[in-house]
Amino acid sequence: MQIDQDARRHSHLYELKPMSRWYLVLVLALSGLGIYVNGWDNPATWFLLLMGWGLGLATLLTNPQKWLSKLD
Repeated sequence: MQIDQDARRHSHLYELKPMSRWYLVLVLALSGLGIYVNGWDNPATWFLLLMGWGLGLATLLTNPQKWLSKLD
C-alpha cells in the first residue's frame, strides 16, 4: 500500500468548517483577564499572551483535520 503525500492532488475535496465567533470572545476575555491580573506594564504579561496566541495559531495550522471537512 502506498500513501499519497501530495496534498495538492486531493486538496479540492476539503473545505474549511465554519468556526464559532464565540471562540474569539473567549480568547479576548481570557487575554483581558491576564492583562488585568498581571498588569499592563509587566513584560511577562505580553510574553505569555504572545506565546499563548502563537500556540493557538500553531495548533490550528498543525491539526488541519479538526478544522477541515471532506466534501462528498
